[in-house]
Amino acid sequence: MIRLIMGRWIIIIGLWLGLFYTSTLQAEEDIQQDPYSVEALAMVNAKLTIAERNLVTWQKNRDIKALEELMLQSTQYEQNAQACITETEKQKAQIDESLKSLGDQQSSEDVALRQKRTELSRQVQVITKRISQCKLISLRASTLQKSARDIIQQDLKDRLFAHQTSLFNSLQSLITNPAQIQTEVKTLATVTNNINIAWGTLRYAFAYGLLGGILGSFWLYYRKRRLAQSKTKTTEVSSPTFYAVWASMMRLMPFILFALFIYLYLSYYSTGQGQKLFEYISLYLFLSLISYSIMRAPLSVGAEIDGFTPLQKAERTPIQFYVKLLAFSGFIYLIISSRLVDLLDSDLINIARTIIGTIIGLAVIALIWRVSRHFILVQRMRLQWLTTITLLVGIGALWFGYRNFSEFLFYGVLGSLFILMLLWLLQHIPNELCDGLDTGKVAWQRQLRQKLDTKEGQLFPGLIWVRLAIAIILNSLALLLLLRLWGVSEQNIILLLNKLLDGIKIGDLTLEPIRLLSGMLAAGLLISFSQFFKKYLSESWLKRTNLSRGARDAMTTISGYIGIILAIVIGLSIAGLKFQNLAIIAGALSVGIGFGLQNVVNNFVSGLILLFERPIRRGDWIRVGTAEGYVKDISIRSTTIQDFDRADIIVPNSELISGRVTNLFLNDSYGRVIIPLRVAYGTHIENLMTLLVNLAKTHNDIINNQVDMRPQALFRSFGESALNFELRFFIRNVELKNQITSQMLVEIEKAFRENGIIIPYPQYVVHPMGGANMAVAPLGNEPAVVP
Repeated sequence: MIRLIMGRWIIIIGLWLGLFYTSTLQAEEDIQQDPYSVEALAMVNAKLTIAERNLVTWQKNRDIKALEELMLQSTQYEQNAQACITETEKQKAQIDESLKSLGDQQSSEDVALRQKRTELSRQVQVITKRISQCKLISLRASTLQKSARDIIQQDLKDRLFAHQTSLFNSLQSLITNPAQIQTEVKTLATVTNNINIAWGTLRYAFAYGLLGGILGSFWLYYRKRRLAQSKTKTTEVSSPTFYAVWASMMRLMPFILFALFIYLYLSYYSTGQGQKLFEYISLYLFLSLISYSIMRAPLSVGAEIDGFTPLQKAERTPIQFYVKLLAFSGFIYLIISSRLVDLLDSDLINIARTIIGTIIGLAVIALIWRVSRHFILVQRMRLQWLTTITLLVGIGALWFGYRNFSEFLFYGVLGSLFILMLLWLLQHIPNELCDGLDTGKVAWQRQLRQKLDTKEGQLFPGLIWVRLAIAIILNSLALLLLLRLWGVSEQNIILLLNKLLDGIKIGDLTLEPIRLLSGMLAAGLLISFSQFFKKYLSESWLKRTNLSRGARDAMTTISGYIGIILAIVIGLSIAGLKFQNLAIIAGALSVGIGFGLQNVVNNFVSGLILLFERPIRRGDWIRVGTAEGYVKDISIRSTTIQDFDRADIIVPNSELISGRVTNLFLNDSYGRVIIPLRVAYGTHIENLMTLLVNLAKTHNDIINNQVDMRPQALFRSFGESALNFELRFFIRNVELKNQITSQMLVEIEKAFRENGIIIPYPQYVVHPMGGANMAVAPLGNEPAVVP
């Protein structure tokens, strides 16, 4: 009986839990579908109540991580509440307008109208209650956020400015009580002996480190052998900065891999405090080697990096001394500041820590001043002065017992210098690659420029947007790292990024910087890609079709404009522009077109007609008014003609449509040449005409096989002192008109000389006043005297 009752109760409880779980899931699903429902707002209020209770506990325990998460969560609640208020007030305004449109309530109004009024009034009450709940949530979330921020800031202030034993107090204590030195040394030895170190784990870690060192040694040997066989110079590489950094790291690669392999092994297998200490030491060694190799790259003699003056050999020794002093003193400071040693309240350790910290600060100051003469960036930003002042303040704080504040300044300065150095190098590498593409510095860059038909002296298309995108990304990452380094919490950085993503409201306008930059960069990159596609289309795909040259040019031009339009539309959509506003823009443009843009629109339409009808094409020889030359480019607004002096003439497209245009290449490249000739009286006319026609038939570029284009010799007129003839013929390429004319004149002069045909000089008659009539032909064939 008891088993039966227990079984029934178990079934009932199970069914109840199942129903409760199902209803909870359904409620959560409903809340996700409607985040502003009554249930969703009630759940948020309940979470805020729990957070308010936990705030007191976290404040007592100084649980900073929980407080930071609470601040981030409360900020999200506040933003959602503000969005709820904005959206709900809009709904209330619409319902109020609907109620106002119904008019005043009448006793004899229609039933349907009364029901509609009642429904709208009920919705107003619900929405008013929702607005009140959202305002309450916003107020509570804002109060929680402010309280958590104040607690975090106060805790940071307390930790930074916590006063510990100063250098002077420690010295006074040891001087007044010399026996304390022996006591502290014994205590330190006891603590060191009691450290739990798993020597087996350390041996395995050291073995892995040796393996990494051996791999690095083989890598270094292989690289040196390749460099000995290669004849590549520093000036012939794509990026001298990357080459210098990589060469500097390769010299230290055995030690870098040695420290890295030890750290990776200990970070996975270390458990005790002893292993943690060795783990920190290996990490410090790895980071120090990486930092030294990066800093050593521009300091190398012969390094060709823009913005840096190369070092002389005499300057390397003091700089290397300060670098090694900084690395060694930092290693010692790491050990005496470890958790094991830091637990000891030792005046001797405090004095050693202060001395080592002072050495580190002075070494950094000396190093930055020696390097500042070679780095243009350091000189422009006055980093040597900022570093010196900050580190001197840190040294003073360390001497007077404010160790946390001193370490904060030291880590901030060293980390900032490393980040700025890394940013400087990372910006140089892509800039050098882009500069190489602009000039064709190395072989692969020249091949790429040749494939994309980039002319000599012309900048590589689209690189300006690549440079801008890289600069924005690198500087943004560097700024975030600097903020995190100088004490800004991850939650605050996330809030800042959310603020940038959500936008900044200025009245009714919302500016979203990240979306605007993303849209601009996307539009620029897509426009550049459209130019690549345009060139590839004209040089690859269209050449394999049966389309005429004019049709290919038209399709290439139109595809380029379509690509630009699509890029702009995609960029505007990424930037968050609502295309409903385009109607307003179109209206404004219509007004502008009506008043001041008539010529622009006329040329634009004329450009479309030229592209589709193709009366002229790129490469045609045309005459427009006084302008004559080859068509260099046809755009939407104008056409560029290059005359025979290689000067560019810009002709609006409307003139090409409305004016008279002579196109010598419209249907073919044939052209007629007319050579005028003068021969002396008495020359045999039939023999002369036959001679001229035969001369024309012997030239390969003159058309002889078509009846309507055969060469002709014509007797034009009787001149005053000669017979006038013309030799007319057609050539296959009118561009060779001047060359063929010159060649034919040479052949004609040679034939005239061989056949005794004379080209006469003009004859003049002179009548002296008062004397005998006498005609003189000083340059003629036979001078005559007439009585």
